[in-house]
Amino acid sequence: KVCSVSFFCRTTTPSSPKYLARRVFVVPGSGKRVKISNCSFICRLFISIGIDYAAANYALSNGVLSTMKGKKRKRFSAAQYNKRTYRHAVQAGDQVSTLVSVKETDLHILAARNVTEETYHLVHRYRNQLESYIASHPDFLTALIPLEQDPLAPPIVKDMLRAAATADVGPMAAVAGAIAEYVGRDLLHLGLDEVMVENGGDIFLKRNRECVAAIFAGRSPLNQKVGVRITTNLMPAGLCTSSGTVGHSLSLGKADSVTVLAPSALLADAAATKLGNEVKKGDQESINAALAYAGKIPGLLGVVIICGNFMGAWGEIDLVGLP
Repeated sequence: KVCSVSFFCRTTTPSSPKYLARRVFVVPGSGKRVKISNCSFICRLFISIGIDYAAANYALSNGVLSTMKGKKRKRFSAAQYNKRTYRHAVQAGDQVSTLVSVKETDLHILAARNVTEETYHLVHRYRNQLESYIASHPDFLTALIPLEQDPLAPPIVKDMLRAAATADVGPMAAVAGAIAEYVGRDLLHLGLDEVMVENGGDIFLKRNRECVAAIFAGRSPLNQKVGVRITTNLMPAGLCTSSGTVGHSLSLGKADSVTVLAPSALLADAAATKLGNEVKKGDQESINAALAYAGKIPGLLGVVIICGNFMGAWGEIDLVGLP
């Protein structure tokens, strides 16, 4: 088993929404803990998708949340995903929301002011660097395995090569996270105190308060019912998601979402792709295998995998139930 589970009970009535109040998933021997909080999250989640208490307890004791045996899932089309409807749920608070789109790059930025002009210049700068490098190094675009480091490459390319080598994937697996992080860090250097840059579901985050990010998992019954809490001591951070059923990005696996939290958005993006490729059958065994592999990738903070009717988690990560 990848995970064992302990929990604290708030009442003595198993059917009460407060009974399964808080859980800690422990990966044996790793010293890592996955917290599931927000009081009635687990029980409300089970009730909302029709799982009974006995099945819930069995699934939890095996470290994976199971809702029902899987029906065949259809892949979301690129057109459906590109509507970016998940952005409607973002709570900007006192931040100004900015949208910038350049070719495949589609950014949503939260900052203290409108940063449209600066972001356009930054996106063009880094896209030009990548496109110029690809023109002279075509393998950078197509490789599905790590490439040799290039000391003469632009910094964004060097960082993508390093992230890819760490996660054992091709360098373009880190491209969305790379654009998000490079744009975000440059905006901070321009004087912003905090910023969020989201690039097609891959996020660079530096806020002065804790944040909760919902997980978009396509047609899974767990879609947007689970969030990841990110505290200020973990920021700046990257939170990136790969999917075999949502969007147009290449994934060789069956997961609806593999979400990775790491200090670097490039590493989180590359690792999400690698772990998504490891979910080969869309069942509990595949999720367990991917979670076990996550422990072998240096630098990751936590991972959440959703595949149809199953969810598994690993690492220093706090899961929150969403209404």
